[in-house]
Amino acid sequence: MKNKSFFEKFKNSIYNIREFPNYIREGVGKAILYALILSIILGGIKGITTTFTLNKDINLAIQTLEDDKYKFKIENGTLDLVTSPLKIENGSTLIYLDENKDISQSEELKNITVHLDSYILILKDGIVTNSEVMLGFSQAKYSDFLGGMIITNDNIVETLRLSSKFIYVIIPIITILETFMTLIMDALIIGIMLLLTNFIFKLGLRFSQLFSLAIYAATLPAILILILNIIVPNVYLDSVRVLGTFLYSFIVLRNMRSEIDENMNIQ
Repeated sequence: MKNKSFFEKFKNSIYNIREFPNYIREGVGKAILYALILSIILGGIKGITTTFTLNKDINLAIQTLEDDKYKFKIENGTLDLVTSPLKIENGSTLIYLDENKDISQSEELKNITVHLDSYILILKDGIVTNSEVMLGFSQAKYSDFLGGMIITNDNIVETLRLSSKFIYVIIPIITILETFMTLIMDALIIGIMLLLTNFIFKLGLRFSQLFSLAIYAATLPAILILILNIIVPNVYLDSVRVLGTFLYSFIVLRNMRSEIDENMNIQ
């Protein structure tokens, strides 16, 4: 059997379930290579869209920090503001500065953060951040990561300008690796889930073949999830992705059983 090109596999994996038996016979190596190329394409697209969104936020932050109203200094682990408190809002993202509250009092600010997708609380003794797009919830004291350094608006603006030059490379690489690892882990989980289906349908497939099947079957769900994440970036659809891939794999196995039965009836 002649090996199919990636793009032919990509097209058939979306809708042509009759081709799946041919693909899984090519072995795990070809399936993993397919997953890698698929990750480069889909992860790259996700990385580029995420980068543009983040770069827009960085430019807004730079513009804001260059305003005299938002001048500040962090020295000896303590924040000093020209104006306090300050709220900077951009859609569902908030930057809140307050020299009168410390990290231990951040819970008191839940009334202004509870409905937000992302926020940064710049407080008297440290920073509290939460971002559903990037790293989740975290907090840190100035004294722990700055030591004796003095931080001002100018320092931050310089750092932001520098980081904006690197994110166009770093973020796509991260999203490509993340997409690849997700495809592999999902395929392992779904392969295990399909063992019972394989037994019921009496197909006699090895686990490695079920693993390969799950990779190809993940194509359509991965495309749909990518589109949804671009439209609504802060909605997590992990369980939907796994369920969709499992159901698609189940349909493929059922079709394989039907074709076997049809061939037996013809004979």
